[in-house]
Amino acid sequence: MPTKTLLRSAEILHSLKEARDRGIVANSITVNFGSVMAHVREVIRNLSGKYQTLLTENENIVFFQGSARFSSPHELEIGDRRITSGAFVLATGASPRIPALPGLKDVPFLTYITALELEKLPASVLVLGGRAVALEFAQIFSRFGSKVCLLQRSDRILPDADLELSQELRKCLEEEGIEIHTGVEILAIESASVGATVCVRSRGDVRSFSAESLFLGLGQEPNLRSLNLSSAGITSENGSLVRTPDLRTSVSHIFAIGDVQGENQLATVAGHEGAVAAENALSGKHEITDYTWIPRAVFTSPEAAWSGLTEAQAATTGKKIQIGKAAFSQVPRAWTHGDTRGFVKLIVSAGTGEILGASILGHQAGDLIEEVVIAARAGATADLLRKSIHVYPTFAEGIRMAAQALNMDISKLSCCGE
Repeated sequence: MPTKTLLRSAEILHSLKEARDRGIVANSITVNFGSVMAHVREVIRNLSGKYQTLLTENENIVFFQGSARFSSPHELEIGDRRITSGAFVLATGASPRIPALPGLKDVPFLTYITALELEKLPASVLVLGGRAVALEFAQIFSRFGSKVCLLQRSDRILPDADLELSQELRKCLEEEGIEIHTGVEILAIESASVGATVCVRSRGDVRSFSAESLFLGLGQEPNLRSLNLSSAGITSENGSLVRTPDLRTSVSHIFAIGDVQGENQLATVAGHEGAVAAENALSGKHEITDYTWIPRAVFTSPEAAWSGLTEAQAATTGKKIQIGKAAFSQVPRAWTHGDTRGFVKLIVSAGTGEILGASILGHQAGDLIEEVVIAARAGATADLLRKSIHVYPTFAEGIRMAAQALNMDISKLSCCGE
């Protein structure tokens, strides 16, 4: 939530700067970055207080605050307290991943946690990483006025997303002035007069990048170290817990959910797993979670969202596939909003219309992807999306138009034509 609050503030500032195209001229726009961050912290306090109240005022919950560690498979220590139970659910989350990059330990750096403590905007920022956190903070810093350079080890940003989505989002970010380099190997990180210098090898060449601040957006590591897992007999591999499909660890009465498991590190997944784990722990059931249609989103502008299979993944299924695509430049609401960037892309099985995957780049993509996810989980085909009457004018019309594009040339349709 803190990042999303910052993104919204950056979006408001960007909109004010772009308002001239609509005949709205702001003669002076002043940013008090300290006040921006104070607002973010206020949002955090309000949400934290709300959730703590839910815990403390529920008569069925005994709430302890402190650092817990196992002393046996059925016993936890929290300070001087000892708590025994027939079942445990580990939901200790994750922390920013700090890799052993050469020289990093000798250079100050920011993470998505420490960046929230900033009172002054850095003049320039080097962002390491190319997934959601790195991209979101790159745009935050850039829109507030920092010169931003992003370095990504993979050959593209969002390597798990559809290739076309990745390429188009990169284009949008670069058009805003964010410098992006992919396929780089970090050789060394050093202190410099301006802040930090990162030496990399890129496509055979060695070069250096310098900035006032260094931001690490290199993923998350499960919070396991302080739990004393060995006393409970719990095993882990490569820093993540070994877990069965019904969310049990190697010790059957101890469950693990959310970011602590190391995969699908999304708040909504953690919430769903929590309900499943609680049901299994209390009832003895072995319910499992279906991860096939998890929606994912990156809250840059434009937003990027996807679920199901990418085009490359669908091509390996052995099924004959069809691609339906509608650019937001074909969607009337995008024109009224003033942002026609992006597209809706549907991947279906030819003949049956089975929905295999979807990718959306554009305004409110994180909201729009849900329509496709619900349809796919319900077993509906792309034909349902095509025949469903949508509100006009909305961005959601892009989904209907992408479904129409499976079988017709949508460039020849009127705004609401079928």
